[in-house]
Formats: sequence, C-alpha cells, structure tokens
Amino acid sequence: MEKLGRLDSVIAALGDWWRNMPLTELSMEGWQNYLNSNLTSHFIAAKPFLPVLAEGETSYTLLGGSFCATCH
Repeated sequence: MEKLGRLDSVIAALGDWWRNMPLTELSMEGWQNYLNSNLTSHFIAAKPFLPVLAEGETSYTLLGGSFCATCH
C-alpha cells in the first residue's frame, strides 16, 4: 500500500474444478476436498487484504471450481 497508494480490487482464480460426477456419488472425503480447495484457498488469499477490504473501497472477486452443467 505504501508503494502503490491504494487497492481497487483483488481477483483470485483458485480452487479445483468439479469432477463430472453426480453429487449422489460423491464421497464425504471428496466433498471436503472440494470445499477445502475452493473455500480455504480463497480465505488464505484474501486474509492479507482484509484490512483494506474492510475499509469498503476495495472488492474481492473469487473465481473457483464450478459444477458441471451436464452432471446430475
């Protein structure tokens, strides 16, 4: 912040993609891995920016894994 003066936005593309599997076949371990790779990675990435994000002038956009449109 000292060098650049301000932060307008943070965009983070993190996480794992859906594995083309119906949710009914996904194990609890698989679900936990999916959540961990998508949510925890964004928490870790956003944490250093939280003081600036809290000021309300900066946005954090997260991009991560998504569900497959053809999956059940």
